[in-house]
Amino acid sequence: MIRNSLVIISKFCVFLLIIFIFFNWLIRKADYDLIIVSLDSKKVTSPQCILFLEPLSIPYPALLIDNHVLQFLHNEQCEKHDPMLKIKVAIDSKYKKKRDNESLLFFEFFEMNNRTNKDYLQFSTQPTRVIPKNFETYSIGNLSIPTNIPMFLEMWKRAVLLKCLNLPVRRNRTKTQQPNHGKEAAGKLAEFRDVLLKFNMFSFLNGGTLLGWYRECGIIPHTGDMDIAVFSKHFRPELVDFLQSRSSPFRLLRRIGRINDSFELTITSKVSYPMNTDLFVMYEEKNKDGSVMNWVGGASNAQKFKYTYPEYDPWCAADLYGYLFWVTCSPQKMLIFEYGNLWYEDVPSSDYNWKSSANNVQKNGFWKEEELKQVYVMY
Repeated sequence: MIRNSLVIISKFCVFLLIIFIFFNWLIRKADYDLIIVSLDSKKVTSPQCILFLEPLSIPYPALLIDNHVLQFLHNEQCEKHDPMLKIKVAIDSKYKKKRDNESLLFFEFFEMNNRTNKDYLQFSTQPTRVIPKNFETYSIGNLSIPTNIPMFLEMWKRAVLLKCLNLPVRRNRTKTQQPNHGKEAAGKLAEFRDVLLKFNMFSFLNGGTLLGWYRECGIIPHTGDMDIAVFSKHFRPELVDFLQSRSSPFRLLRRIGRINDSFELTITSKVSYPMNTDLFVMYEEKNKDGSVMNWVGGASNAQKFKYTYPEYDPWCAADLYGYLFWVTCSPQKMLIFEYGNLWYEDVPSSDYNWKSSANNVQKNGFWKEEELKQVYVMY
């Protein structure tokens, strides 16, 4: 009798354990199945646009880069295209000499370089443009068309390539920290750039990372982290949930501020090179004279700080160790504003105080004591 009772109790416990595991799996399922969906991906289905595309015969592979035509395709208004205008397409440099006279009547060709040591495509436009490689296309004949046209157009808008200065920098080696691994760190930052892109968020280099790229074409050897920013109007709060999921290749370390005030995330890679990255949300305000000011926040316990800039214009592209990043089109202007006229001189990270060293930093009030648990969170 006792033995039978024990068997029944054991089976019941096993049953409860199975139920617990099942419901725990349901609760945590989002940790495994959280999928990023990039919006506005679609193929052409409009009969008018299909009739427009099908006769476009190119004897070798080409990528459609004509902004006007792409916008007509996305809006399904292909009848608006002026047939007298040549259509801009990009071809691999190996096809440069194979262009035939008939194709030249309908298309304007630009060379496209796809180097294995770069994560971007480079186009021989004037000025030179670059965009990330990892966008999807579909083909009609030999013509490849971006699947997500709005995303492609946004990348093209930011595609003008700027060159860094590669200045010689004098450093007191005894005052620098252990040098970081620049290329590995840049690779992880590019991976985070791609995560943000899947949320339709365009990031750009900021602070010391912008300084390192422009001044010396690298990451400052003694820096302890990297800095990027996104505009507040582009920030998507669901990013925070994703960074806490098991699907994320990054781990969320810290969250500061509120989305509408001084918001900042600190992340690090779950694997490989563990370089911390600070993602700042950049806000826009108008000065009394009507001019635009941008700023990012910072916080030390309850004290808030504000780092101000002239109207920010992150519409250009940069190469950092072979990876594409977006940057302001006027980097020297922004660096002088933040670091002063001697921005090109190295300051060891151990001597740099983020609360007082920058030229553009100012105090910005305090968080209330009852707010601190919500506005300063460690994970």
